[in-house]
Amino acid sequence: MATQHDDNEALPQVALVLTSNLFFIPRIESAAIRSGMEAIYGNSAVGLLKSTAGRDVALALIDLETDEAVWEEGLSVLSTALKSKPGAGVDDHSVPSPIIAYGPHGDAETLRKARRLGCDAVLTKRDFSSRLLELMGTRGQAVISS
Repeated sequence: MATQHDDNEALPQVALVLTSNLFFIPRIESAAIRSGMEAIYGNSAVGLLKSTAGRDVALALIDLETDEAVWEEGLSVLSTALKSKPGAGVDDHSVPSPIIAYGPHGDAETLRKARRLGCDAVLTKRDFSSRLLELMGTRGQAVISS
């Protein structure tokens, strides 16, 4: 899950991934690495935040196919941690770290609910997959502004 780093080496930015779907993790990890980040994943937002304490969280991704109670609580926890923390954010630390959710295109109500509950962007899994490298490279900004 986490990569070892030398003490003198600057730690890369982190992409938090709230998911229980291990099948998709290698693609997310690969896109994160290619974008100079490290993907850290788990099925608990509290656990993710504990494992990244002191790290620069560039963005958070939420898999809407995770149990609804888990992703709803995760969205609440991540929103509080990433949006209200002074200096939290992307690159120059002037913007809060975005929260991006992705889920099945056939479940429009869940996609709408995620947006209503505070996700900065909500994508179908197909769009998420096809734009994954761009999403990671722009720290989520490409999908927020589109």
